[in-house]
This record gives sequence, structure tokens and C-alpha cells, in this order.
Amino acid sequence: MSWDRLSDNPGSLVRHKDAIGTRVLQAMSSSLNFTYEVREPADRQWGLEGEGGNWTGMVGELQREVADICTDLTVVPRRGGVIQFAGAYTAESMVILSSKPRPLPEYLSLIRPFES
Repeated sequence: MSWDRLSDNPGSLVRHKDAIGTRVLQAMSSSLNFTYEVREPADRQWGLEGEGGNWTGMVGELQREVADICTDLTVVPRRGGVIQFAGAYTAESMVILSSKPRPLPEYLSLIRPFES
């Protein structure tokens, strides 16, 4: 899930861009009838294990119940000891592009299909 910061203050609201994680969250909120705010973690980290089993970043916010859900977090066994992962999904980053079709050049007029 990508986002644009609305403020330079850590932990502030962000505007999320269109992505599979965004669409899953929107579908869940519509289906389960809840509202949400998207915020960047206060320390701007994903989550590293610290002393005493406390975590930083998004994992720490889930562990301390500051946040309820995270849609973009890699499933690793150590994190699974402190938070519960739902089913994982992957986003396909491959895109097929082609140029816009153009009329055939004049020298191919003999093999062009007849037009009325």
C-alpha cells in the first residue's frame, strides 16, 4: 500500500493510493460496516524486535493495540509470535504495454481488407 503524507509529523494521517491493499481494505470496511483512518507508524518503521519482546514500527503498534489492522506487512515467523496474520496475498507488478494501433502504411494498401 503506497501513500502520500498529509503532514511531516510522524504518526499523522496519510492518503493511500490505489492498490490491491487499498481495495481490500475498502471492500472489508463496506462489507463489515466500519470506518478507518490510515496512519504512518509513529517511528516510520515496519517492525524490528527490541528488548524484552517489544517491537517497533507497525508490528509494535499492533502489539500494543495502538492499531487494529495492517494491510502491507511481510509474514515472517518471528512476527507471528506477537501478531496474528490473516491469509497472505501477493500483488502482481507485471504490466503488459503496447503502442496504440495506427493505420497501415500506404505501401500495404494492396493487402489491406476492402472497405466500403
